[in-house]
Amino acid sequence: MKTGKKQNYHWILSRDEIPDLDKIIIRFHKDYILHLATFDGGPLSLNNEELFAGWTTDGEIMVSPNISDNLKIPLGVFSEWYIFDGKLIFPKNFEQFVNYSGFNLSPEFKDSLEIQTKFWEQLININPITFVSIGDNDIVVSKNEKLIRYILKNV
Repeated sequence: MKTGKKQNYHWILSRDEIPDLDKIIIRFHKDYILHLATFDGGPLSLNNEELFAGWTTDGEIMVSPNISDNLKIPLGVFSEWYIFDGKLIFPKNFEQFVNYSGFNLSPEFKDSLEIQTKFWEQLININPITFVSIGDNDIVVSKNEKLIRYILKNV
């Protein structure tokens, strides 16, 4: 695993799947809102179970009810989550970074610095508490350093 810090965000990158990432996110984000911006590389349509559970949509983005222990987060490969204490406003030119092959935040990957720069600009503009990317790499970026330390210690 690789870790780093950019402004007030701490990040972790794992080449392997972070087990129980949905449960970890729930544990550290009670009463926050999860915005599922990408699912399996694209938008996700709500099913009846998700509608009944309180999920809504904002354009192509799924918006959770307040995060609680019984929230079921739709899990898919090539997914991006943004977590905030309310509803987020996404820019019109919103970009999905999980779909870039091998997307990562490690500065040692010089060939991806342009994509990393775009990512950080967008993330800082959206200003979530936590960002999660599940793809070629699992990435968690958060203002909550305890979350990152927990993942490093327990995974």
